[in-house]
Amino acid sequence: STCSSGCTNNGQCMPNGKCLCDAGFTGPNCSVSISTRPTTIRDNFNSPSISTSNWLFTAGASIGSGCSTLGEGTSLYFNGQSLREAITVDVDTRNATFMSFYTRIGSSSGTCD
Repeated sequence: STCSSGCTNNGQCMPNGKCLCDAGFTGPNCSVSISTRPTTIRDNFNSPSISTSNWLFTAGASIGSGCSTLGEGTSLYFNGQSLREAITVDVDTRNATFMSFYTRIGSSSGTCD
């Protein structure tokens, strides 16, 4: 039963054995504070390494100009044959009105490896 932890004092145990979390908490046992999650993530990729404050996990990703420049400066790019994945940290979207991201598939320069 999920409620065996008492919903970590951040919610109520419901008859179905699941926690109903108080405002500001989430997770199966209400142990995750939502207030610690960012409401926005912006990354201009100007650092030589991938920011762990924005990205929970990346696979096959590098920072640089890649095959060509997307807008200006550097970006997160994927090249070669491998798993390609980028997962952001959890974001508090309760009051979000929109989300946006930019992607480019392929390159007009033809200089990719």
